[in-house]
Amino acid sequence: MTLVPVGNIGPVAAQCGDQAAACHGVLAYGRLVAVVDTNEADTCVPWTVATSHELFEMLVDPLAQTTTQAADGSGTEWLDEVADPVEDYSHWVKGVRLSDSSTRHALRTPRGPHDAMG
Repeated sequence: MTLVPVGNIGPVAAQCGDQAAACHGVLAYGRLVAVVDTNEADTCVPWTVATSHELFEMLVDPLAQTTTQAADGSGTEWLDEVADPVEDYSHWVKGVRLSDSSTRHALRTPRGPHDAMG
């Protein structure tokens, strides 16, 4: 896995989506990469939160291809992006602000806990 910190994600924003502070994917030769905007003034997201968000997702589903069927009976399939459902939340771990992440049970069952923060 490669982490690329940039001062302005603007040049790769088309790949990341509007208003993204970071994104991850696979390069043409199969190497996993995450690009993180380190300029909190631009993104309103601490770089440690954006970085941990992408790293959690790359660890769970490196190629962003695994899906889970929603437990609500709708038949909806969700990409296993474990930090997306709780991306507005973060917490402190040993003095570093990190992204929250959902558990694999979040979509499969109504019983919790559904995220790292409980």
